[in-house]
Amino acid sequence: MSQADQPEQAEHAAHVAHAAREAERARRAVRERWRRRALTSGALLLVLALIGGGYYWFGGGYDRHQRDKLLAGACDGVLAKREARAILGSGPLEDGGRGTVRKGSFAGDDEHAGQGVGERGSDDRAVREPLLLTCTVKRDLEYHAGKPTVEASVTIGVREAPGQLRVDPGYDRTGPIVPRGLAPAPLGHGWSGHFSLDRNVADGSEATTAVLLTCANSTSDLLVTAKVQQEDSTLDDPRHRAAFARVATATAKKAARHLNCDAPLGTDPVTVPLPVDEREYVPLRDAEGTCAGLPPTPGTPAGKQPGIDVRHAWESARDTAPYEACLVGRSGAAGSYRLRALYGPYAQDLRFVVAGQSHGGSAHSDLEERPAGEVDVPQLHFWYASARCGADRPAALYIVDALTEDSASEGREDEPRADVAYQRRALAEFTRRSAAAHGCAAPAVP
Repeated sequence: MSQADQPEQAEHAAHVAHAAREAERARRAVRERWRRRALTSGALLLVLALIGGGYYWFGGGYDRHQRDKLLAGACDGVLAKREARAILGSGPLEDGGRGTVRKGSFAGDDEHAGQGVGERGSDDRAVREPLLLTCTVKRDLEYHAGKPTVEASVTIGVREAPGQLRVDPGYDRTGPIVPRGLAPAPLGHGWSGHFSLDRNVADGSEATTAVLLTCANSTSDLLVTAKVQQEDSTLDDPRHRAAFARVATATAKKAARHLNCDAPLGTDPVTVPLPVDEREYVPLRDAEGTCAGLPPTPGTPAGKQPGIDVRHAWESARDTAPYEACLVGRSGAAGSYRLRALYGPYAQDLRFVVAGQSHGGSAHSDLEERPAGEVDVPQLHFWYASARCGADRPAALYIVDALTEDSASEGREDEPRADVAYQRRALAEFTRRSAAAHGCAAPAVP
């Protein structure tokens, strides 16, 4: 290399080194910009996450999640969530304290097909208990809500109604909720059910709706009840009654699917009658529902104490409810005859009660083996009739008793013969009409 080329070579090397330094500075600048952007983006994402979490927590998202979780799991998942929310509102909810109780599994399940309640397995072990699901969900207290919190609750019961009665010692009986008051209203809309009020609730409206599902694929049926209380409503409003009843019917639909009960289902109630009260009586001759056709009271035989004077009737419309009632007399309580038609679990529950009062003795045998007659055990005195309503279903029971001032006394030695004769005549007519409406066989009467 000549001396003339050396300066050019040194200049070229210096230019290359400068270019390399500039390229490295550019790369460092790019990396720094990306680092700052990453830090900025991370901080922004963190802020957004904190804002989103705060909105979820303070904006009600957490409460909605907890509420949906509670409703979804209530009663083993058979509670109708939408209909329950319509009663309970959009605020926070709490478990009513009883939780979910489950005993055994429904006889309609494939696993237990063919083995009904009351039977024993091949190894002679004790049979399972009937299925029972119960739960209560209610409004929780809303702090700083800006408005007073009103109470509301939904209590659901799903009970298996076995076709065979068990009175074994230690058997855990959980009978249906028997309607209070006079005559419950039939639910209608294709359901075998009724709607009843608790008029003793002073701090709000409370009603119980019961639906009986006749499962074609099992010897057991399902009774679904919904006891609904909502302080800020009145059941004089037909919209509220329908909303209360839909909790039961929608839950019954879910229970039928969940428990494999092949039963005919009705439609969503849009109207529900208001049950009769003390003021809503009619003259006996004008009765057209559950009291239709009942005879007037007979004259008092010479030398006998006058019996109950039947002037008025308290009744509901005739339908296919599993529990029907009719009262006739001077008032809606003391001084009346009460006639009731009991189907499915209501009939079985009465048999169980009689068996308990008689300690499994002859009175229970009478109800099981004698189709009609009289029961007279401590605190229970009535005449009864029965009718078969299906080969694999328990017989329906029809009963009449006198609601007098001494109804709690034991025995009826002071009851005039005219009263007994009237009770039997009234029971025969009441039984005939109810059994025919339910498609039952010709009844046996005392």
